Amino acid sequence: VTSFAKPFFILEIGMLSSLFNLRTNDPYENIWRLHVWMAALGLATVLAVFFLARRLGGFAAGCVASFLVAVSPWAVRYSTWALHAAGGGLWFCLALLAAPGSSRRDSAFRSLLFGVFLGVSVYY
Repeated sequence: VTSFAKPFFILEIGMLSSLFNLRTNDPYENIWRLHVWMAALGLATVLAVFFLARRLGGFAAGCVASFLVAVSPWAVRYSTWALHAAGGGLWFCLALLAAPGSSRRDSAFRSLLFGVFLGVSVYY
């Protein structure tokens, strides 16, 4: 974790380490685990973009949008370098997917999810 990382990113990595008991004294093992986590965030971002674009423009739009995110130089670079900005797109896509009024029925739970995901994406 770099010195300029956002507080939520540090909290996320700390919770992940505690949840899966990933603490070790070997710095290379910790770095490897961080890279695996960032790759998982990148994959989740591609999936979130697919579902968001599919909702807005159909299956073909979802495939094209997810492909463009998957080969995007900044997304690949941020994920491989394990920079904190790699997860911001995921949280923003999740906020748009949970946005009230965008589809189906509105509910207080969807509004809560929208607010949480949007707040995390801005803070990320």
